[in-house]
Amino acid sequence: MKTSFYTVPLLATLCLAAFESRIPAPATTPVVEVETFKVDAVHSSLLFKVRHLGVSEVWGRFNRFSGKVMFDADKVAAGSVELEIDANSVDTGDAGRDKHLRTPQFFNVKQHPKITFKSAKLNPGKDGAFEVEGELSLLGETRKVKAAAQFLGRKDSGSPRFGTRAGFSAKFTFKRSDFGMKYAIQNGMLGDEIEVVICVEGVLQK
Repeated sequence: MKTSFYTVPLLATLCLAAFESRIPAPATTPVVEVETFKVDAVHSSLLFKVRHLGVSEVWGRFNRFSGKVMFDADKVAAGSVELEIDANSVDTGDAGRDKHLRTPQFFNVKQHPKITFKSAKLNPGKDGAFEVEGELSLLGETRKVKAAAQFLGRKDSGSPRFGTRAGFSAKFTFKRSDFGMKYAIQNGMLGDEIEVVICVEGVLQK
Protein backbone atom coordinates (compact mmCIF):
# COMPACT_ATOMS: atom_id res chain seq x y z
CA MET A 1 0.00 0.00 0.00
CA LYS A 2 1.29 3.39 -0.89
CA THR A 3 1.46 6.03 1.81
CA SER A 4 0.47 9.40 0.52
CA PHE A 5 2.30 12.61 1.43
CA TYR A 6 -0.65 13.60 3.67
CA THR A 7 -1.04 10.28 5.53
CA VAL A 8 2.04 10.50 7.79
CA PRO A 9 1.28 13.88 9.38
CA LEU A 10 -2.35 12.81 9.78
CA LEU A 11 -1.35 9.64 11.63
CA ALA A 12 1.08 11.62 13.80
CA THR A 13 -1.66 14.06 14.72
CA LEU A 14 -4.05 11.24 15.64
CA CYS A 15 -1.41 9.52 17.79
CA LEU A 16 -0.56 12.77 19.56
CA ALA A 17 -4.24 13.44 20.24
CA ALA A 18 -4.68 9.94 21.66
CA PHE A 19 -1.62 10.42 23.90
CA GLU A 20 -2.81 13.80 25.16
CA SER A 21 -6.25 12.38 25.95
CA ARG A 22 -4.61 10.01 28.45
CA ILE A 23 -2.86 12.83 30.35
CA PRO A 24 -4.96 13.74 33.39
CA ALA A 25 -6.10 17.34 33.58
CA PRO A 26 -4.23 19.38 36.21
CA ALA A 27 -6.03 19.51 39.52
CA THR A 28 -7.65 22.83 40.26
CA THR A 29 -7.02 24.44 43.63
CA PRO A 30 -10.33 24.95 45.41
CA VAL A 31 -11.13 28.52 46.44
CA VAL A 32 -11.42 28.75 50.21
CA GLU A 33 -14.00 31.32 51.21
CA VAL A 34 -13.68 33.14 54.52
CA GLU A 35 -15.79 35.86 56.08
CA THR A 36 -14.80 39.52 55.86
CA PHE A 37 -15.11 41.73 58.93
CA LYS A 38 -14.77 45.50 58.58
CA VAL A 39 -13.05 47.15 61.54
CA ASP A 40 -15.44 49.11 63.74
CA ALA A 41 -13.05 51.76 65.09
CA VAL A 42 -15.59 52.91 67.69
CA HIS A 43 -15.39 49.53 69.41
CA SER A 44 -11.71 48.89 68.69
CA SER A 45 -8.45 50.13 70.19
CA LEU A 46 -4.91 50.56 68.87
CA LEU A 47 -2.41 51.21 71.66
CA PHE A 48 1.37 51.46 71.92
CA LYS A 49 3.88 51.93 74.71
CA VAL A 50 7.52 52.97 75.07
CA ARG A 51 9.95 53.09 77.99
CA HIS A 52 10.70 56.55 79.45
CA LEU A 53 14.10 57.12 81.10
CA GLY A 54 14.29 53.36 81.52
CA VAL A 55 12.10 53.45 84.63
CA SER A 56 8.50 53.76 83.40
CA GLU A 57 6.23 53.14 80.43
CA VAL A 58 4.27 55.76 78.53
CA TRP A 59 1.15 54.65 76.66
CA GLY A 60 -0.35 56.21 73.56
CA ARG A 61 -3.06 55.40 71.06
CA PHE A 62 -4.28 56.18 67.56
CA ASN A 63 -7.86 57.39 67.45
CA ARG A 64 -8.49 56.95 63.72
CA PHE A 65 -7.84 53.75 61.81
CA SER A 66 -9.62 51.42 59.41
CA GLY A 67 -9.18 47.98 57.96
CA LYS A 68 -10.57 44.51 57.50
CA VAL A 69 -10.03 41.02 58.83
CA MET A 70 -10.81 38.04 56.62
CA PHE A 71 -11.21 35.09 58.93
CA ASP A 72 -12.73 31.69 59.60
CA ALA A 73 -11.87 29.89 62.82
CA ASP A 74 -11.80 26.57 60.94
CA LYS A 75 -9.65 27.90 58.07
CA VAL A 76 -7.26 30.33 59.75
CA ALA A 77 -4.53 29.98 57.12
CA ALA A 78 -6.92 31.26 54.43
CA GLY A 79 -7.46 34.55 56.27
CA SER A 80 -5.78 37.95 56.06
CA VAL A 81 -5.50 41.27 57.90
CA GLU A 82 -5.19 44.83 56.61
CA LEU A 83 -4.98 48.02 58.68
CA GLU A 84 -4.52 51.69 57.80
CA ILE A 85 -3.77 54.17 60.58
CA ASP A 86 -4.06 57.95 60.52
CA ALA A 87 -0.71 59.00 62.02
CA ASN A 88 -2.07 62.45 62.81
CA SER A 89 -4.53 60.89 65.28
CA VAL A 90 -1.76 59.95 67.74
CA ASP A 91 -2.91 60.63 71.28
CA THR A 92 -0.92 60.28 74.52
CA GLY A 93 -3.15 62.47 76.65
CA ASP A 94 -0.85 65.49 76.50
CA ALA A 95 -1.35 68.10 73.75
CA GLY A 96 2.26 69.32 73.78
CA ARG A 97 3.70 65.82 73.55
CA ASP A 98 1.24 64.85 70.82
CA LYS A 99 2.27 67.90 68.79
CA HIS A 100 5.92 66.84 69.13
CA LEU A 101 5.06 63.30 68.04
CA ARG A 102 3.66 64.66 64.77
CA THR A 103 6.95 66.36 63.86
CA PRO A 104 9.76 64.90 61.71
CA GLN A 105 11.51 63.72 64.89
CA PHE A 106 8.80 61.12 65.30
CA PHE A 107 5.85 60.32 62.98
CA ASN A 108 6.43 63.17 60.50
CA VAL A 109 2.73 63.20 59.68
CA LYS A 110 2.90 65.83 56.92
CA GLN A 111 5.17 63.67 54.81
CA HIS A 112 3.93 60.28 55.99
CA PRO A 113 0.27 60.60 57.00
CA LYS A 114 -0.49 56.87 56.93
CA ILE A 115 0.84 53.84 58.76
CA THR A 116 -0.18 50.50 57.26
CA PHE A 117 -0.03 46.82 58.05
CA LYS A 118 -0.75 44.02 55.59
CA SER A 119 -0.53 40.36 56.48
CA ALA A 120 1.34 37.84 54.37
CA LYS A 121 0.43 34.71 56.30
CA LEU A 122 -1.76 33.53 59.18
CA ASN A 123 -0.51 30.54 61.14
CA PRO A 124 -3.16 28.64 63.16
CA GLY A 125 -2.56 27.75 66.80
CA LYS A 126 -4.65 26.28 69.60
CA ASP A 127 -7.72 27.53 71.46
CA GLY A 128 -8.25 30.49 69.15
CA ALA A 129 -4.63 31.63 69.15
CA PHE A 130 -2.86 32.28 65.85
CA GLU A 131 0.18 34.11 64.50
CA VAL A 132 0.07 36.89 61.94
CA GLU A 133 3.11 37.45 59.72
CA GLY A 134 3.07 40.65 57.72
CA GLU A 135 4.62 43.96 56.77
CA LEU A 136 4.47 47.19 58.73
CA SER A 137 4.98 50.39 56.74
CA LEU A 138 6.00 53.49 58.69
CA LEU A 139 7.88 56.65 57.66
CA GLY A 140 8.36 55.30 54.14
CA GLU A 141 10.04 52.12 55.37
CA THR A 142 8.56 48.62 55.34
CA ARG A 143 9.65 45.86 57.72
CA LYS A 144 8.40 42.36 58.48
CA VAL A 145 6.75 41.79 61.85
CA LYS A 146 5.04 38.90 63.63
CA ALA A 147 2.05 39.36 65.90
CA ALA A 148 0.62 36.97 68.46
CA ALA A 149 -3.14 37.09 67.90
CA GLN A 150 -6.26 35.69 69.51
CA PHE A 151 -9.73 35.09 68.09
CA LEU A 152 -12.14 36.31 70.79
CA GLY A 153 -15.38 35.06 69.29
CA ARG A 154 -18.14 35.63 66.74
CA LYS A 155 -21.73 36.58 67.51
CA ASP A 156 -24.92 37.59 65.75
CA SER A 157 -26.19 40.56 67.74
CA GLY A 158 -29.76 39.98 66.56
CA SER A 159 -29.93 43.66 65.65
CA PRO A 160 -29.85 45.07 62.10
CA ARG A 161 -27.86 47.98 63.50
CA PHE A 162 -25.00 45.92 64.91
CA GLY A 163 -25.19 42.84 62.68
CA THR A 164 -22.81 39.92 63.14
CA ARG A 165 -19.52 40.71 64.81
CA ALA A 166 -16.19 39.09 65.59
CA GLY A 167 -13.44 40.09 67.98
CA PHE A 168 -9.66 39.80 67.77
CA SER A 169 -6.67 40.91 69.80
CA ALA A 170 -3.01 41.07 68.82
CA LYS A 171 0.32 42.12 70.23
CA PHE A 172 3.74 42.67 68.67
CA THR A 173 6.94 44.65 69.19
CA PHE A 174 9.33 46.42 66.85
CA LYS A 175 12.31 48.75 67.01
CA ARG A 176 11.42 52.25 65.88
CA SER A 177 15.03 52.83 64.82
CA ASP A 178 14.45 50.25 62.06
CA PHE A 179 12.11 52.81 60.50
CA GLY A 180 14.46 55.77 60.98
CA MET A 181 12.77 57.09 64.15
CA LYS A 182 15.85 57.49 66.37
CA TYR A 183 15.08 60.59 68.43
CA ALA A 184 16.09 60.37 72.14
CA ILE A 185 17.29 56.76 71.93
CA GLN A 186 21.01 57.39 72.29
CA ASN A 187 20.68 59.49 75.44
CA GLY A 188 18.37 56.93 77.03
CA MET A 189 15.42 59.28 77.39
CA LEU A 190 13.14 57.07 75.29
CA GLY A 191 13.30 53.39 74.47
CA ASP A 192 13.82 51.97 71.01
CA GLU A 193 11.40 49.05 71.37
CA ILE A 194 7.72 49.79 70.84
CA GLU A 195 5.02 47.39 71.97
CA VAL A 196 1.74 47.51 70.05
CA VAL A 197 -1.53 46.16 71.44
CA ILE A 198 -4.58 45.94 69.19
CA CYS A 199 -8.14 44.95 70.01
CA VAL A 200 -10.48 44.84 67.02
CA GLU A 201 -14.21 44.37 66.74
CA GLY A 202 -15.26 43.72 63.16
CA VAL A 203 -18.63 43.86 61.43
CA LEU A 204 -19.45 41.03 59.03
CA GLN A 205 -19.72 42.24 55.44
CA LYS A 206 -22.35 40.60 53.24
